[in-house]
Amino acid sequence: MPRAESLLLALSSLCMMSDIQHNLNKWDILNTSVPVVFPHGTLADGSDLEILRENNQFIAITPKSEHHWVHGQLFTSGIMEQSGLGIDTSFTSSSDILTQMWFQLQSTRNTRSNPAHLHQKLPNNTVMTVKQAFLLGTPNGGLALRRPDFGVIKKGAKADIVVLNSNNTAFSAYYDPIAAVVLHANVGDIGHVLADGRFVKRDFHLRGYDWRGIQTNFTRSTKKIQQVPLGYQNKYGTVRAQALSQFGLAEDTYENVATVNVEPSKL
Repeated sequence: MPRAESLLLALSSLCMMSDIQHNLNKWDILNTSVPVVFPHGTLADGSDLEILRENNQFIAITPKSEHHWVHGQLFTSGIMEQSGLGIDTSFTSSSDILTQMWFQLQSTRNTRSNPAHLHQKLPNNTVMTVKQAFLLGTPNGGLALRRPDFGVIKKGAKADIVVLNSNNTAFSAYYDPIAAVVLHANVGDIGHVLADGRFVKRDFHLRGYDWRGIQTNFTRSTKKIQQVPLGYQNKYGTVRAQALSQFGLAEDTYENVATVNVEPSKL
């Protein structure tokens, strides 16, 4: 197995764990000009944040899927300065950053406010602003890839631009355009999209794409993925163990997250 692929599999086993400091920094893997983006980082804490900050590395937060899979975001609000937003897989959540911005905003506000709620009180300050959510979904993704020309509109930046239709009642309720976008925008509001300066969507219609063909291929791929045999998990576990062993790691090092039974909700 190529070492690069082994490293990728090894890092994927670290994605939810608070192991960045103890298992990567000591190998000097993070101190590199190559961007290393960790998926989720659900259990990363303050010590991991220091390591990420020192090495200018980032975590990709995918709030909708992290809630869908009940991974939680208890520590996420403490590492957001070294994070950007992602979408994960589109079969569990919408595949757009607009929704992720809104979801991360509300998730962080809820998590940060819980200590007050436990004392039957309400917070008297804003624990996360719409601007912070907007930055997570725009320039922070570029910074994670060491590309400050991504996610911004300025001279010399990459001309990837999304133009939203603000002619609706939800947008009209806000004088702050960032608040309007984070709190109310959805994919149906996207009128134009420019990729590298070229229109790929204009007047709400895709340009140069065979949508029928894309939809057919997507449906075919979905059925194929859903029919993957259960034995694949065992095969993947073996491959992952081999990858971890190349870096002197044990498989059970990253499979020891404690689990508990949780009382289900009732209607």
